Amino acid sequence: MSLKTPFSWFVPVLLLVFPAGCSNHEEAPAMSPPDATGGAAAASRVAEGPNGEVTVAFDAAMQERVGLRVQPVLATNLPPEVDGFARVLDPGPLVALVADLAAADTTARASQRELERLQRLRSQENTSERALEAGQVAAARDKLMAESLRARLAIEWGTALAGYDKLTDLAAGLTTRQGALVRVDLAAGEVPPGRPTNAELRPLGADAAAIEAEFISAAPSTDPRLQGRGFLFLVRGEAPAAGAALTARMQTAAAPVSGCLIPVDAVVRHADRSWAYAQTGPDRFTRREATLGRAFGDNYFVTNGFTVGERLVVTGAQLLLSEELKGQGEEE
Repeated sequence: MSLKTPFSWFVPVLLLVFPAGCSNHEEAPAMSPPDATGGAAAASRVAEGPNGEVTVAFDAAMQERVGLRVQPVLATNLPPEVDGFARVLDPGPLVALVADLAAADTTARASQRELERLQRLRSQENTSERALEAGQVAAARDKLMAESLRARLAIEWGTALAGYDKLTDLAAGLTTRQGALVRVDLAAGEVPPGRPTNAELRPLGADAAAIEAEFISAAPSTDPRLQGRGFLFLVRGEAPAAGAALTARMQTAAAPVSGCLIPVDAVVRHADRSWAYAQTGPDRFTRREATLGRAFGDNYFVTNGFTVGERLVVTGAQLLLSEELKGQGEEE
């Protein structure tokens, strides 16, 4: 018998017990899927809570493996806002009316000074009664003309604009496009929660910086198409051309609204709605609907659904959603 014979059965056993290339220190990719086995493993990570909420379980090792990160919800207060439709008004009619009013005021002052001169002369019997009467008629006529134009200005543009300080300077700025008048209209039946203070304007279809506008007054007329409340705002400095359409977010003087800021990176989309995953335990994550309000940099303002201080997933939320839907037999 050969000496090799007793060991001929031993080599296959060694190969079975110690497979070639095995390592106890293999590293997984940073964002690899949680489990290649799919549905069965995913279902084991998904559970339904007592109130019907669905929770996804990722233990500490899995969180580290996929690079999952959380960030706390912050508290904030915002002045109440309302969205509207805006357009830049043609300054031509206002500029012409302001010029006519300025001329009429000048004429009325001159007529009044002439009347006062004639009255002094008449008291000294140095002018005729007829001349005095003519001066009185001219002064009254010119005064009425100025008052008529001022009333027209108030009717067409509002009493606040008619009484605006340095109205002539404002008209000159509008002429050179160093400012613009903007009308903001709300949808029919919508009422702002308080007196408007300012508005944030953005051109339609453009990812441009917001344009700040200061409130002047309520509009003196109703838009025939929208049939909602209208407001006039003034943009100072360079402004869009007349006729430009804008979106408007109008701030008001009503009491601030308390709410939370949730990170933009925490938001995922599913079934045409926005969601975020809150960490409800060391290894538990629950999806909640997020009714998004105004965006502030890297955050959204929300008024319900989340609690200040709780932690939202900002890296890995899409992976949690995939895992949840797989566990429920759905597709993203």
